[in-house]
Amino acid sequence: VWNDAVMNTATSWQTTYKVIYQSNQVLETLSGINIGMGERLKYNELRGAAYFFRGFAFHQLLGIYTLPYEQGKAASTLGIPLRLKPDLDNAVQRASLKDSYEQVLSDYKNAIQLLPAKGLLKGRPYKESAFAAMARISLEMNEYEKAYRYADSALLLNSELLNYNSLNSAAALPIQRFNKEVLFQAITGNSSVLVQGAAKIDSILYRSYDQNDLRKKILFKPNTGTSAGTYAFKGSYNNTVAGLFVGLTTAEMYLVRAEAAVRTGKVNKALLDLNFLLKNRWTKDLYVDFNATDETVILQKILMERRKE
Repeated sequence: VWNDAVMNTATSWQTTYKVIYQSNQVLETLSGINIGMGERLKYNELRGAAYFFRGFAFHQLLGIYTLPYEQGKAASTLGIPLRLKPDLDNAVQRASLKDSYEQVLSDYKNAIQLLPAKGLLKGRPYKESAFAAMARISLEMNEYEKAYRYADSALLLNSELLNYNSLNSAAALPIQRFNKEVLFQAITGNSSVLVQGAAKIDSILYRSYDQNDLRKKILFKPNTGTSAGTYAFKGSYNNTVAGLFVGLTTAEMYLVRAEAAVRTGKVNKALLDLNFLLKNRWTKDLYVDFNATDETVILQKILMERRKE
């Protein structure tokens, strides 16, 4: 409408659909190209990346704008508009939540087939990040065996963790961008209410960290002035005070694999992953392995550690 009214932007909607539009444009352009045998690997990598970026963008939209996935209700619950072509003029209605999730799964599976296993650029997807994305969405869908297998596949390609003993807890931003835990780098747009100077950490969460848990000093800092007695977040994996990291990491995959393991009766494997992660977060030589036999207790511990991460 060509008038003087101020347009209300919905950044999380517009910028995400821009990613989808560009992904569709890449896929359509590539479909019309004849390539030689020597170009096949690069061609497949570009197609795989486009599928990954589109799937990741759809997945982000599902997390913001739809209800949580429930197997018995997904077919009758509204999902998101699934734009699969770059043309702008066709009207696309909201698909069901079931179809929306199946589209994300299809894009991620295509990415797994086409992408190379590993690469040097954290902002580009590779097979390890596509496996991780599949693990994340499988856990959301309560597909625990699949979540376990995909997390395991991601960790087979990259299992490195940051040892928090190597970080400077006194630094303003202790965790480097593109560090070795990052499988895929992604951040949100800036949000004024979530920047470091505004958002305050839940005091119950802050107090839940043991004094020997290095995350207490690496992830948070005391506020001063009128906010004294509260805490701010400084542990961004984007090494910034604004724009939240929403990418994929090996640490998340250890937690996904641990949760999926305990939910499918693999208690010992769950404990191995949980303790390995925590050992890398604890003051050197002071961590004592968590042990339990009750699956409910182990699951509660894993979910709490996910929140602390």
